[in-house]
Amino acid sequence: MRRKDPRIECRDCVAGGSCKTATPAAADWATESLARLTAHIVDTHHDYCKKELPRLAVLSQKVVNRHGGTLPDVATIQSKLTELSEDLTQHLAKEEIVLFPYIAKLERAMADGSAKPRGCFASVANPIAMMTQEHDATGILMGEIRQLSQDFTPPGAPARPSMRSTKDCANSNGIYTSTFISKPTYCFPEQSQ
Repeated sequence: MRRKDPRIECRDCVAGGSCKTATPAAADWATESLARLTAHIVDTHHDYCKKELPRLAVLSQKVVNRHGGTLPDVATIQSKLTELSEDLTQHLAKEEIVLFPYIAKLERAMADGSAKPRGCFASVANPIAMMTQEHDATGILMGEIRQLSQDFTPPGAPARPSMRSTKDCANSNGIYTSTFISKPTYCFPEQSQ
């Protein structure tokens, strides 16, 4: 049985215009193979993160260099973005190297009636649980960045970083939305047993 993601659904995100890597409406991921779904996640959402995270690191350093002396929160935001980048880099690798290939093999085995593939874990539920915990931790981190940046909105003070840097910080929210909200764990209900 499918569980609804309690935070937000991707279609809500897309309707709000904040999900840059939205899944085309024609795709019905509930009926597609898990191998196709995970390939889509890597090709669309993981690639987006891999492009945006280094760019955000450069921009956040520029903002700290220019405004760090007068706005201490920008250094904290930079630190949180660095933590986000490190966490996501490891998370994406675990999915791409361990979880997603195993899910594809398991799906093939189930389809052709062959033996269940061996994994480096007792049950596929274990890495799925770990990925879920990491998704939740990323959500908390993004909430902290959102709060520190006052909902990614620059106040009217002239010394505040430019709208562009705040918009780029909002792109980090797009990373969260793209990576975690669009692929809730209910996509893999059969494999979590």
